[in-house]
Amino acid sequence: MVKNGMNMSTIKNKNKNAILSYINDIVAVSRIDVAEATGLTGASVTQLTTELIRDGYLREIGLSDEVRHKAGRKKILLELNPEYAYVITVNIEPEITSLALVNFQGKALTIKKLKTNKAIAAEEYLNFLILEIKEIINSLSSRNKNKVKAVSVGITGNVDKEKGISIFANGIWNKSVSIKDILEKELNIPVLVENNIKALSLAELLYGIGRKCNSFMVIKWGPGLGSAFITDNKVYEGYNGQTAEIGHVIVDSNGEKCSCGRSGCLETKISYTALRNIMNFNPDTFESDYLNSNLETKKRIDEIISLLARTIVNSGVLFFPKYIILEGSLFSNKIIRNKLIEYCKSFDQEYDENRILFSELYNQEEYIGLAAVFVNKFLY
Repeated sequence: MVKNGMNMSTIKNKNKNAILSYINDIVAVSRIDVAEATGLTGASVTQLTTELIRDGYLREIGLSDEVRHKAGRKKILLELNPEYAYVITVNIEPEITSLALVNFQGKALTIKKLKTNKAIAAEEYLNFLILEIKEIINSLSSRNKNKVKAVSVGITGNVDKEKGISIFANGIWNKSVSIKDILEKELNIPVLVENNIKALSLAELLYGIGRKCNSFMVIKWGPGLGSAFITDNKVYEGYNGQTAEIGHVIVDSNGEKCSCGRSGCLETKISYTALRNIMNFNPDTFESDYLNSNLETKKRIDEIISLLARTIVNSGVLFFPKYIILEGSLFSNKIIRNKLIEYCKSFDQEYDENRILFSELYNQEEYIGLAAVFVNKFLY
């Protein structure tokens, strides 16, 4: 008997989502693997995957090298069909805006980076981005233009994702902006809006560490400092949908005013702007610039990294994540990462290189989170 008002159609869709989610996690699997992983019968998996192939979600990609012992035949592998749908991602950060055309497997086909123009009104900048989005769509063949199912926008600060509103974009705009309404009016396709760190955290769930663990903390350094906590396969959201931003923990009672409106936040010590006040800072050459700096400059950078390490360990006491996942260009520097880990260990020995990990998604940060926001609509 079906309980809680669930009908057969609902159960069928739930089972399809379970299949898509599993295949997304493993990448390429056979029907028998799907049945074993999901607990569905072989007959059900055959029926559901046949429908998913017919509707374009999945495709067969040939035989595996593994042989089924009972039948003595090789398995036919399935994967998400990359051409089922496309999403255009727009990641707006204080310094750079990145646009990408991404397929259903989360792979970018084109990427374009632009300097974020904060000197003009938000609406004017969004109208400029609309032209860039239309250019991407127009570059596609007539058959593929209809496969662009959404535009997924990420931005810093507080976001009302249900209404598609940027409530307050730290370091970009100082007012509420209806991104969804502005873009949908001109593009006539659905627009998704999410905080960029939450989006990255969702990407870790779908494509990264979340395949192995459902409790972790994501920290992105550059150009500001963003963070989010994931527990039980969900991004933690507090009051008004806000995530746990360690960048806005107050660390200096006499500190500078932060872009969030408060004073003395960690981000005022660690942002690109703060680093430029200390050294000839370039995010692409940060490691070599640090190594070639004088002792006083190195000492000031070390103090910043130590302050970040202390904040990470203190935050861990509140949320107890299993892993700390580092994102952002500054953490791509191994010397900087190792220094952070050493400082963390000096405060708490449990925060070592086995617990603090550099994201496997680093080269995809401009788009993978926003692609995950889109794909999540299909898989969950």
